[in-house]
Amino acid sequence: MRATFLVALLFASALVPLASAAPESGSPTGGPGRVQWPALPPGKERVAEAFERGKTHFDRAEYDAALAAFRDALQEGPDCWQAELGAGMALACLDRNAEAVTSLTKIVQSQKEESGARMYRAWAFVKLGEFDRAVRDVDVLLSASPDDYWCHGTRGWCELQTGETDKALADFDAILERLPGDVMALIEKAEALALKGDKAEAVRILGGIPPDIQL
Repeated sequence: MRATFLVALLFASALVPLASAAPESGSPTGGPGRVQWPALPPGKERVAEAFERGKTHFDRAEYDAALAAFRDALQEGPDCWQAELGAGMALACLDRNAEAVTSLTKIVQSQKEESGARMYRAWAFVKLGEFDRAVRDVDVLLSASPDDYWCHGTRGWCELQTGETDKALADFDAILERLPGDVMALIEKAEALALKGDKAEAVRILGGIPPDIQL
């Protein structure tokens, strides 16, 4: 993770080595993962076949095939917002982030209660470097699900990028209140502390992480 390498560079003499791999540039802890797929209305058999095929490919991380299937569903039923949602999520997973934002914004605007669209749009914003827009989406998600792990981690990561270290610390602490040993939150908290100038506490936190931990 980015924080591991940054803080390790700052405090190389004081840290135990951490076995980890850096994620894709611009990404926090990773994508949102699976969402609850919305149901299709009855009476749209050909749309349903393509939609179910897209869901299967998506859940197998076969995102090109998922995108093709969701677009097949949209050819059969252009008003099928569920297929538009799947296409937007697949585009985000393929790092076609600007396209993902366009697709998912349609769902955010038309389906106010559909959290998956806003979550994947936030992730696309993060990867585009549009951190303020990502935070606005995550704020909405947290108003409905105040304890969501991914949302706190992502918002905290964005706040680090914009220099709002106190806000970032609050998000990482929110995770650690429920999951005291969460390694990702500990690493990001250490980075936030380092950026604030509290290098000793950052070293103490990182020194408590087992050296053979796999991130």
